[in-house]
Amino acid sequence: MAYGALAAAICAWVAVGYFAVIIQNERAAYLQQISDTATQVDKAAADARLHVFASGNLARSSALDAIVAPDVSSIIDTIRSVGTAAGVPIKINDALPGTVAKTQKDIHAVAFVIESSGSFSKMMHVLALFGALPLPSSIEMVDLARVPQDAAVTTRTPQVWHLNLKMRVLTTAIVSS
Repeated sequence: MAYGALAAAICAWVAVGYFAVIIQNERAAYLQQISDTATQVDKAAADARLHVFASGNLARSSALDAIVAPDVSSIIDTIRSVGTAAGVPIKINDALPGTVAKTQKDIHAVAFVIESSGSFSKMMHVLALFGALPLPSSIEMVDLARVPQDAAVTTRTPQVWHLNLKMRVLTTAIVSS
């Protein structure tokens, strides 16, 4: 009986270790994917600019700037529009200058720390909208937690979830520190 319990405990710890390694590998792959995406966006923007300058087409240049060069205030307006579309309040707690590859002289990064609260389905909708923004951006960190309810609150009251996320947006606008 004791050997069986010992064997079961060892198997459980082996399973925990196995899943920890899997999670660590997935996180490393995700961080690599973010890095690769930022590099691809930087390269695509530089290639597009070079093509526009080579062709001398002013209309293409202004169209490119409209996509890649939004200023920080228009980026903030776009982020806030996610809250309007999802029907939840969006609060931008911080906007910090980020880092990009030194070879990309005209590309700057801004990291936004964003907060929201609402039902679980609305928070998932907000995350989906942030993932599909028409900006060269990536979500770097997501923290989704259920807000504890008081004992006096009935079970029919919907659960409130709190979302914190950090999003990195690339832009050609000058970002000061």
